[in-house]
Amino acid sequence: MNLTQDDLDQGFIHYFHTGLQGLCDLVKFDATDGINALIDRYVCITIGFIDMVFPEVINKSVTREKGGKVTFKTDLLSTSDVNGPDENLCFSVIRSSAWGHVENFYSPGVPVVFFTQLQLASNKIYCIHTGEDEVKIDSFEFEVTDGYNLVFLTFRVTITDVDNKKPILTIGDLVACG
Repeated sequence: MNLTQDDLDQGFIHYFHTGLQGLCDLVKFDATDGINALIDRYVCITIGFIDMVFPEVINKSVTREKGGKVTFKTDLLSTSDVNGPDENLCFSVIRSSAWGHVENFYSPGVPVVFFTQLQLASNKIYCIHTGEDEVKIDSFEFEVTDGYNLVFLTFRVTITDVDNKKPILTIGDLVACG
């Protein structure tokens, strides 16, 4: 690759690091002014901090009644990050619940696809069951990010108070034989 001092000065040359953190990358080059050559010169590029620690997530299943709602307390769903403040951690719902949705206290009736750890800690996020089907299990998939790393998880919901009894139909009077 050939480049000029003017290319460097105008910012046309960029370095992208794809290796490990905390190392020094050596870039070897030759330089010339058209007459004199400097061969095998090196520049050391020191690599700074890269966040490689994934957020820790508490993700416990919950039981809710058919047609009910459950507020996500931090013992059911929360996240933390050793590299930054927890209030910067964000949740994104990537697959909604089949028989309900996640809501924010400030927007009742409106499904949310994004919420923060701060909203969870303030008890502002909850899950609503809206289905009429007689199902026992529901779930939604979500991701948590600290801005650098993603964690993908499934939150499972057990639905109670489901009437699964077979209906009994009686037509007319019963007649005894004998």
